[in-house]
Amino acid sequence: QFGKSLVLWDRVIRHDPDDHHAHFNRALTYLELTWNQRSLEEYREYNCRALQDSNLAIDLADRPIGDYYYTRFRAYDNLAKTVEYRVDQEQLSEIALENMLIALDLPNRYPWARTGLPYMLVRLGRYEEARQEVERQIAERGEGAAPNAGLHDTLGYVLMHLGDYPAALEHTQVALSICPPCANYKEQRIEILYHMGQPEQALVELDALLAETPNYGGDRYILRALMEQEMGNTQAAMRDLDLGMANSWV
Repeated sequence: QFGKSLVLWDRVIRHDPDDHHAHFNRALTYLELTWNQRSLEEYREYNCRALQDSNLAIDLADRPIGDYYYTRFRAYDNLAKTVEYRVDQEQLSEIALENMLIALDLPNRYPWARTGLPYMLVRLGRYEEARQEVERQIAERGEGAAPNAGLHDTLGYVLMHLGDYPAALEHTQVALSICPPCANYKEQRIEILYHMGQPEQALVELDALLAETPNYGGDRYILRALMEQEMGNTQAAMRDLDLGMANSWV
């Protein structure tokens, strides 16, 4: 009930505007309100407000607190996905990464937060660093540890961007063997198959994925449009571009 929560945190902050914990929690509430947000203007507004509250929480606290920096990372990361130009995306992503690294060096409530670090490095084109980071995280689990779906999916993502498609597919398959219903893992497998020159198989799997999850997948429709256009089916590609635009902010 994030709407009600927001009203209550507003009341707390009016009573005590120097309560850094309240500013942090209001920032978290704004971030939760961004999920499944279909209005780009409201999405930006909520993230800007989360950023303002994160800044206040950090400034008002008597010591550095990892949770506060991680919340500021999330706001910058979200805002980076809404700007049009690459140079602006990279600038916001650099600031987001800086805040993530500070949060990871401090005690925080997010034990899984480091798994997002390779994705940030990939976004900034630092592919080899990303590979080393995720391989280090896998090694830290020890030789006898059961495979971790998220880490193998992440390594597949990094290897895909490095152009090592067979290895990327192998690690993505490990992730899928652990979590067969995971739509994001399926989408990554489809992208890898496409890059490996198997557009027919990729299209069959993408059709199945879109039948399972038709909403909030604009990038999937646009990927299918790309495949259809390459196969000479311009009319179908145009339909999917329209669907992609309707389900994303592209």
